[in-house]
Amino acid sequence: MVRSTLQRRAAPHQPAQPFKFTISESCDRIKEEFQFLQAQYHSLKLECEKLASEKTEMQRHYVMYYEMSYGLNIEMHKQVGSQILTIDPPPKTRSRLEALLCPDGYCCMLVDGIQAPMSA
Repeated sequence: MVRSTLQRRAAPHQPAQPFKFTISESCDRIKEEFQFLQAQYHSLKLECEKLASEKTEMQRHYVMYYEMSYGLNIEMHKQVGSQILTIDPPPKTRSRLEALLCPDGYCCMLVDGIQAPMSA
């Protein structure tokens, strides 16, 4: 009888003592946390790879648009040059073309007789 009374008193968990995990419970918690972190790493890695491929695609589009813009700019200058050749008599043609092009080959704008480089 005394023994059963002592067992009943010791059986309930006392709040003053910290809850102790067994080794297997601790291993299970560590395993679950590791699996969670591994899943998070995998999803972040996939997102990073997706962003890298999008970056490559955007760079490809940028190069394509740059080449198209450059080609369009060259074609526009050819047409302007051909229109000047058809409109102006030959003596003025050379000076007009020189006014449109800077010595380094970039397009320039003639403003009140002063050549100013145009920004692309």
